Amino acid sequence: MFTIREGRFQLLLVERGKPPFLGRLALPGGFLHPDEDAETTARRELLEETALDAGTGHLEQLRTYSTPGRDPRQRVVTVAFWAILPALGSVHGGTDARMADFVPVEELEADIAAAGPGGHLAFDHDRIATDAIERARSKLEYTTFAARFCPHEFTMTDLRLVYEAVWGTELEPANFRRKVEGIEGFVRASGRSTRDLAPETPRYWSDSDARESWSVQMLTHRSQGPPAIPKALMLGAAPPDFAPATLQKGSPDSSGRRRGRPASLYVWDGSEDLFPPFRRPGT
Repeated sequence: MFTIREGRFQLLLVERGKPPFLGRLALPGGFLHPDEDAETTARRELLEETALDAGTGHLEQLRTYSTPGRDPRQRVVTVAFWAILPALGSVHGGTDARMADFVPVEELEADIAAAGPGGHLAFDHDRIATDAIERARSKLEYTTFAARFCPHEFTMTDLRLVYEAVWGTELEPANFRRKVEGIEGFVRASGRSTRDLAPETPRYWSDSDARESWSVQMLTHRSQGPPAIPKALMLGAAPPDFAPATLQKGSPDSSGRRRGRPASLYVWDGSEDLFPPFRRPGT
């Protein structure tokens, strides 16, 4: 389960409350019930172990993992799923998970790379997490998936920040705008600007899910300092310093509003696929 919190691409992990790998971090999951298919099991286990409902976001199958010995208890074949929810409530551990929380992807990748033969996560979850991270990143190259992280109306900056968070790299704003506007069916201008948004009106994920836009959260943390990472899931290096230089004229302030010239608002134009693809820098 991925999301963007405080401007950072993050993956949901649980702390195991039962052997094997007691106390180790792992991906949420469990065994099928006799009357379930794999997707139903994935949704149920996520809800039981983390209190999150995958029905509100995107869920798709990743791949099957069947290497003998991957589970010390017995022969286990895993059908892995990955999901993205653009905005989430609180999470907490349940059933055989002591706790659940999100971990920044770049920190998790560093811990996996530095881990010894025993791995960082339980079982073979290092491999599964790495595969899922790459799938999510590549999804933004050939689909319009990034627009689902934005409010119904969003600025080009909102959309660019999604790409930067997931890909872990900065994108040049003018080039980004040209690429996006050159892809048919990706976004279209709504005919409105940030001037049309009431100053006291918060940015929401969607009309039906009134949760604050992650890009506004990111700007808030840029002005207040780095976000705290739960101690129990403090993995690897400390988060980067989010404190920026003083905001300049025309840049967003911590409320998500822009100073100076208002920014144009866009909406998703309905296409699922990107053509031509939007390639990551360096690929």
